[in-house]
Amino acid sequence: FFSGRFKGEGLKPDEVQSALQGDGSFSVTNGEWLNLDLMGPISRLQPLENAALPQGAPTAFNDFKITWTYAGGKFDASSFILYSDPFWAEGKGTLSLDGALNGRLEVYLSNLLTQKVLESWGHKGKAEDQRIGPFPFLLVGNFSSPGVQEDERQMENFLSDVKARRFRRILADPFKKA
Repeated sequence: FFSGRFKGEGLKPDEVQSALQGDGSFSVTNGEWLNLDLMGPISRLQPLENAALPQGAPTAFNDFKITWTYAGGKFDASSFILYSDPFWAEGKGTLSLDGALNGRLEVYLSNLLTQKVLESWGHKGKAEDQRIGPFPFLLVGNFSSPGVQEDERQMENFLSDVKARRFRRILADPFKKA
């Protein structure tokens, strides 16, 4: 589903394109992002290597929702949500008309994978409605072939909490509003 409004003025296509502005939303239900592998970078993190997490592209998802604005030749998503069975990701970023992608992601593992990871660490308790996260990543490259990189500055602190098993810091409920 796509909804949006655009406005712009000009006599020539390049004049209209440079003045074009807009806003709207976009959503896909039950889809796949063919060349995106979000679980691979998580499963390769040292504290999670023994949990045997799924990985690989494509990333199948239940819902992908974006709220966007458009100006200066690029879409700016102030928020987007990607929900699948193994994870929940929230983010923001930009997409240019030529497909250049630049965004930030916070990824939370599903209840099932959170429990699997906790068990791999020898933790006996239940996670209930909490999920391990947020794993901080950057989404870069081209929309048709995106790259997922660790947000090194934030990942260092998060992994420190993971290694120390600071469950109050690494378990969250991304569905509850503060």
